[in-house]
Amino acid sequence: MRCRKSLLITVFLAACAIVSVFAGGVERSRLTGSSQPMCLRHAFCGSLSADTLSQVFSIADSLSPGDVAPSFPGGIEALERYIKDNLIYPTIARENGIEGSVSVAFTVMPDGNLSDIRVVKAIDPSLDREAARLVKSMPFWTPGRRHALGDKPAAMRCIIVLSFRLADLPARSRYSLYAPVPMDTPSDVFSIMDSLSPGDVAPSFPGGVEALEGYIKDNLVYPTLARENGIEGSVPVAFTVMPDGNLSDIRVVKAVDPSLDREAARLVYSMPRWTPGRRHALGKKPTAIRCIVVITFRLAD
Repeated sequence: MRCRKSLLITVFLAACAIVSVFAGGVERSRLTGSSQPMCLRHAFCGSLSADTLSQVFSIADSLSPGDVAPSFPGGIEALERYIKDNLIYPTIARENGIEGSVSVAFTVMPDGNLSDIRVVKAIDPSLDREAARLVKSMPFWTPGRRHALGDKPAAMRCIIVLSFRLADLPARSRYSLYAPVPMDTPSDVFSIMDSLSPGDVAPSFPGGVEALEGYIKDNLVYPTLARENGIEGSVPVAFTVMPDGNLSDIRVVKAVDPSLDREAARLVYSMPRWTPGRRHALGKKPTAIRCIVVITFRLAD
């Protein structure tokens, strides 16, 4: 009888302890103004599993056991390499010594497309725009999966932190957006975004820089709306000269006016094949190299 009473007391005390822990968790949730359990709420911007841990990428939505986080094609290292290769330090920010980290939130949809891209931690307008542009330019991701949905692809909210640091800029790099290119004929119109190593050959327009400038002069159409409203400006258009000379991934990287931006992009789209660049490290084989052409719109005085 005494043993049975002792057992009942032990069970009662254990039950009280469980209720106390549960009540404490509910009270903490009430005080912090959240309906989610503490473990789930702390998943916001928290660490991922060990194989996907990164200072650049985090999950905004909570993950339950068995869930799979979205991933950039090739994983975290490929994501960090993509950012390094495609991030453009805005000229105005660089010249004014502006640095910082911009947080961009987005949703990886079930088909891998990125949706609802928003800057959630702004630093500077030029840095914010570049951070958003970079995320919008990304390829489709591998979507996340929810165990509770039978491991089917599911939309998940993510965050990428893009850091702009002047100390990280190499002397010759894609960040030198308008720097002269080491070519036989330097030009204010054309520059290289990718870095060139000794022995590398830059892509070239058929006939060289003078022919490029002539092509732009002969084919540029000043939009009527912009001309009538006195709108001028220079529109940098980035593109990749592929190994076969075709131009790919044509993008306006500094918008001035919608009509001017469209015309600048149209002009680059209309260009003939270029002579591709060559990398010395690849045995002088043609290789894809990122370039910029600056299209200037000036009204006659």
